[in-house]
Amino acid sequence: MELLDALNGNLVTHKKVPRSQIYGDGIFETIAVYNHQILWFSKHYQRFMRGVRILKYELPEGFSENALKSQIQDLIQLNQVPFGRVRILCTRKDGGLYYPTDNQVNILIQTLPAKEVYAWKKEGIKVGIYRAILLYPSILKQFKNCNALPYVLAAQEAIAFNLDDNVLLSYQNEIAELSSSNLFFVKNHQLYTPDLQTGCLQGIMRENIMELAQKLYIPLKKESITVEQLYEVTELFATNAIHGIVPIRFVQGISKTFSTAHNEITRLLYEELRKFIQ
Repeated sequence: MELLDALNGNLVTHKKVPRSQIYGDGIFETIAVYNHQILWFSKHYQRFMRGVRILKYELPEGFSENALKSQIQDLIQLNQVPFGRVRILCTRKDGGLYYPTDNQVNILIQTLPAKEVYAWKKEGIKVGIYRAILLYPSILKQFKNCNALPYVLAAQEAIAFNLDDNVLLSYQNEIAELSSSNLFFVKNHQLYTPDLQTGCLQGIMRENIMELAQKLYIPLKKESITVEQLYEVTELFATNAIHGIVPIRFVQGISKTFSTAHNEITRLLYEELRKFIQ
């Protein structure tokens, strides 16, 4: 007898749902393409491999950093994507329920065009504070994985309140990150970024900005603050692999406005970042 499923109230022929889709068993990377160049590929590959090891994935024979990069470069040329993003999705193959019986993987690579990569947003963005779900430090924060519901909900709430994004908080009610970006802030001419113990992602651009700060002799501390302490902050900006550095001009909830015209350290880091990718 042929099995049937009910899809949106209609009977349809049974179709097997991938196990990885049910259990969120996957990792991914999003990498910027700038003038046909794959930016910081080695760092993305290292984070990808960290996820592979932690989740005990078995990669196909011949898989390597050079082979993956070559595949991506071919796709960039075929799809004519001089500026955009690369998405690498790696999911465990079918077999088992919570306990997988097969550790082999499927790897999907996509190249997607984007109008703006690392463009300076001088007007800044508006963010809110998302309090419904708190973040905790975890080995899963060492790589990008397919369990993103806290970030989906935070982004949904931001849109509902006509904001660009939301700040997620740690289990100690300290600022941690945005739904798709890490955070940096300036207080008393000192640059800060939330510590990984807040539960924020080990972002590639976060790492790059910390390296640029050291190069420019900008004092940097990995330290967390509460929402209320944002009143003491003079500059606040977001970082991710596609947009680079994005200044934040307003935080709803504490009604704090930042003057993007006087973002001296933010602008200095952005200009140095642009030099690197030109």
